[in-house]
Amino acid sequence: MHGTPDVTGVPAELADLVRACLAREPADRPTPTEVIAAARAAESPDPEAPDPGSPPAGTQRSPGAGGAPAPGGGATTSYPLAPPRSPAPTAAAGRGGLRRLAARPVALAATAAVTTAALLAGAFLLLPGDDDGPASAGPGPTSPRTPAGDKDGDQDAGKGRGRTAAPEPSGPAADSPAGVTAAGDRVRDWRAPVSGTENQTALVGGWLTEHAAARTDSRGTLGLDAADGSRLWSVPPPKGSAVACRTSQGRTATHDGIGAVVYGDRDDGLDDCGVVGAVDTAAGKLLWQRETGGSSTRSPAVGMSGGLLVIAAEKGVLGLDPRTGDERWQRTEGIDGCQLSDALPGPRTTVLMETCGRAANPNTVVELDSATGKERWRFELPDNATESWPLTAEPVSVQLGRGGDGSKNALLVIDRTGKHHHEIPVHTQFGELNLNGAEDIALPWIGAYGDSVVVAVEAPSVVSPDRLAAIDAVTGKIRWHKGLTFGAPSILAMDGESVTVRTEFGTEDEVHLVEYALDDGEVLGDGTLPAAFEDPTDRRVAAAGDRVVSFIGRRATGAEGYTVRDGG
Repeated sequence: MHGTPDVTGVPAELADLVRACLAREPADRPTPTEVIAAARAAESPDPEAPDPGSPPAGTQRSPGAGGAPAPGGGATTSYPLAPPRSPAPTAAAGRGGLRRLAARPVALAATAAVTTAALLAGAFLLLPGDDDGPASAGPGPTSPRTPAGDKDGDQDAGKGRGRTAAPEPSGPAADSPAGVTAAGDRVRDWRAPVSGTENQTALVGGWLTEHAAARTDSRGTLGLDAADGSRLWSVPPPKGSAVACRTSQGRTATHDGIGAVVYGDRDDGLDDCGVVGAVDTAAGKLLWQRETGGSSTRSPAVGMSGGLLVIAAEKGVLGLDPRTGDERWQRTEGIDGCQLSDALPGPRTTVLMETCGRAANPNTVVELDSATGKERWRFELPDNATESWPLTAEPVSVQLGRGGDGSKNALLVIDRTGKHHHEIPVHTQFGELNLNGAEDIALPWIGAYGDSVVVAVEAPSVVSPDRLAAIDAVTGKIRWHKGLTFGAPSILAMDGESVTVRTEFGTEDEVHLVEYALDDGEVLGDGTLPAAFEDPTDRRVAAAGDRVVSFIGRRATGAEGYTVRDGG
């Protein structure tokens, strides 16, 4: 036990590093930063030599698939961030795209060295099967790469994925999902200060369009130049006594450079927010405002969907013209004797939760075409569901609560046609699906795109208590689940190929953006932001192309801008 650690089988490039990580005395071990730097250096091949682990020409995954916007485009997203705790694997990345992680021994050993050092630094014991876990640990993760005859792979599991014959909703979608990728390390270009009291500067929302980076707090919306952080314009609330309550966000944040803000009266508090307005980020002005009478749903909903501004109003759900505020459609309360309980807009569709008949809780899921307000399908929930909440819109996912100790709670996923619906138990063999998140954080622990739902998982493990799982909405199968050694992931963006999450390595002053393939969970790459997020519950990230803007509340700095490092 006191001799030199055995590093048999470890590549020569990493032998000294691994020995140092296994040193008996903590003071003799390298710091996590030193381990990451050494591992990255070791896995970097000779730039002139071919990479034996690279796939043949023509078979590599395209990092631009899924509609990621070009630099300077109008793509917008806005997600709050989960608590910073998690580390991330590394992969080579180039400006404007990712080079796929090569399966070479040195790269695998480098990742192992990083993980080992992290575990030793945290005084944890490495337990078998707690890193990525065997395929049999969960209820059959599926992937098109599952070999034929694999007892854990369903031959028919992937047949419907990506090929569901769903009618396309009419009307344009909201602005494209974010260009958040792990395309190399980013550098901070600017910081924009904010003045005011803590209550005044509490963050309400943030957008990034081709015109401006727009930050909203209770005082209104401030437009910044995304290139240097200089002030462009400000849009105060429409009345002197009004305050901003909430904004459109996520994949429904803006359309054609226009975002929505809901306002309330300062004297009545933020619970009485009955005025909606549209802010044009190109002109820097409030285009219109109108009374909605407050929200008719348990969770106030507002978003740019199907080319319209969709909002839950006092008497139902409205579809409004973003530029004029004219009403295009209205779905009122009481249709077929059902009362509206919740609404959640997606880029093209809107999900409603309705309470019908004599039920005391929402018992019906309805999907509308956001461009027309017409019903596309409806689905009655199981009778034993005592409560339900919409979590994602495209595809639809709903939290089902059944009371008691929560052991029978489930995640309901419904594909785009409304024909395929599956319950995934919250308690799985590899951990508990995190469907609750934290108060005041708008669902950063779950994401959806196409027929995929990705959700954070809390695992019963000392070493890897946090995981990430991808679910197929057509088959109801868990395609894959990954261990994230020190913390919960925050899901920043998804497209048809991948999901990008945010993690943080221990207490290091560095945040990782990690990109995983949607089909099998392969790590496509990671990049970094050179700043820790001190208060993740009061921060949002928006991105387009190679630019990232972080909006901050209750701090002297109100926003920060980052771009990909040259040659990163």
